[in-house]
Parts: sequence; structure tokens; C-alpha cells
Amino acid sequence: MRTRMSLALATLIACGAVGTLLPTPAVAASYRFWTYWQGQDTGWTFASVGPAYALPVDGSVDGWSFAVSAVTGGPDAAPRDAPDFEAICAGVAPEPGLKRVALVVDPGDPAIAPSGEVPIAPVRTCVRAPEDATGYDILRSVLTVRTQDGLVCGLGGYPADECAPVLAEDDVAVMAALTGEGSSASDADSSTVQAEVDAVAQAGDASDGTAPSSGSGTPLTTLAVLVGLGAAAAVAFAVRRRRERATPHA
Repeated sequence: MRTRMSLALATLIACGAVGTLLPTPAVAASYRFWTYWQGQDTGWTFASVGPAYALPVDGSVDGWSFAVSAVTGGPDAAPRDAPDFEAICAGVAPEPGLKRVALVVDPGDPAIAPSGEVPIAPVRTCVRAPEDATGYDILRSVLTVRTQDGLVCGLGGYPADECAPVLAEDDVAVMAALTGEGSSASDADSSTVQAEVDAVAQAGDASDGTAPSSGSGTPLTTLAVLVGLGAAAAVAFAVRRRRERATPHA
């Protein structure tokens, strides 16, 4: 069931089916999770595909930021370090058959850390990798990666256990005050994502497809759901799945 629904969600988003979904009541929500970004000269852009499908080229910058955000990754959620390839990869010469990708991992403000946890040290490094390496390959060449229900939940052991929890409004307000930033959640974001989740749940029941795997043997059932809107629908889908498992059935 999990495999079918992961594939269905990836297919739904990749096909641009958002406009065909039935609307649902808007409920603003903020999540605490690892967001995925691509860097350009003008700054960071929230990734339009998931890390298992992203193919960064030589000279590009991949970024990850642990943030409290709406599921579409608002500007406050972007890595705080600049996406400066020349500075990060200075002195790293190109090699035939390999590409150079600058990797920036921002663990976020300590004020948003889960209770009792301390953020990992920021990462700012240059990775040499095969030309067909994905964003996920780049990431796991530097840090251990924990996944659950289609989400990248932990990097380098942080956070230790949680995976994209929905945060109470009071908690979000306190964190925003401590960090000096506002929540980027919006009613429009939440309405769209919830509609996607409802449609995917129906599509998953009718689908007999199997999820693909990467050339390196990495299962994409935990990564395919990051296609299209990046972490957007994936976060809401994972949260709904956890709620369903926690609800007793007659």
C-alpha cells in the first residue's frame, strides 16, 4: 500500500494534476522539516523536483535547511548561507567523468530545535561525484540520511526521531519571536496540499504500480513523493499516514 501510494503521489504531481483536484477547506499549517533548495546567482529557489530525481550539473549548488515552514518552503526557510559555488569549491579542479557540486546544509536556528536536541554543525563543502549522481547521492555522500514515509527526516542524526510534525500555532508564534522570523504558512498552500493528499489516497487504492529504484540501488519509494512540489505534498501525505495509523478502526 505504501509503495503504491508513493508512486501515485509522484505520478500525480509530475503530471500537473493539481488543477483537477476537488477543493477542501483551507487549514493553515506549519511543519518542522528538512527543506530542499537549488542555488543560483540571485539566491535560493525551492526545489521543483525531489532529490532522487534532481541531477545537479557541474558548478551547481544544492542546499538543505531545517526550518519551520509551510509545505512549499517560504523564503524564511531557505539556507542562510549564500549559494556561492566559486567560494565553496575554490581550489577543487574539474576531473573527467566527475562533476563538482557545492553542498550547503543549514541546521536552522537552535530556537526551532526539537526539545532536548542540539542542531548539527552547518555543512559547506564541495562534492566530487559521478556525472549521473542525483541530489540524494550528493547529500548522502556527506551525511547520513534518515527517511520515513517518503520524507527526508534526519540528516547527520538531526533530528533524532521526529519527521515533519505539524506544529501548534502557539509553538510557531514562540519560535518566530525567538528567531525574528514569521511563519510562511498560507491558507492557499494548505488547501492545495490537502486536496492533493485526498486525490492521491484514492489513486493509491486503484494503482498496482511499483516504485522505481535508482541506479545505485537506493529505493525511491521513500523519495519519489518529493517530485513536483518538492516537500509540499510529501509532508502532508506523511502526516496524514501517521494520523491514520494512530486512529483505531472498528
